[in-house]
Amino acid sequence: MPDDIVTSIQKMQKDTVTFTAEELLKIYETARSTELTALQAAARSLYPDRKDDRGEPPLSVWEGGGRAFPYGPHGDYCRPACTITSPLCRMLGIMEDGTPHFY
Repeated sequence: MPDDIVTSIQKMQKDTVTFTAEELLKIYETARSTELTALQAAARSLYPDRKDDRGEPPLSVWEGGGRAFPYGPHGDYCRPACTITSPLCRMLGIMEDGTPHFY
C-alpha cells in the first residue's frame, strides 16, 4: 500500500536541518537580539552540530510578520516587529518590546 500524504512528506523532510520553535526561543533569549549574526552566534554555541548545507545555523530573520498577536495594555492585535524562522515553518514573532510569541 502506498504511503499517505503525511507519511510521504515526513519522509521527504527527514534530512532537513531545522530548529524547533522552543529552540528558536532559547536562541533568541541567549542572543537577546534580532540581528541575524547575533542569533547565528547563539545558535552555534547552543547547537554546534546544527548546520545547513552552507555550514550555517538554519535561521533567517525578517522585519514584520504574517500574524498578529494580542499585545499591549488593551490586548489589541499587532504584528511582530520581526520574525525569526527556521525551515519547516517554525517561527517566533518578536514584538516591539522584545516579547516573543510562537506562530
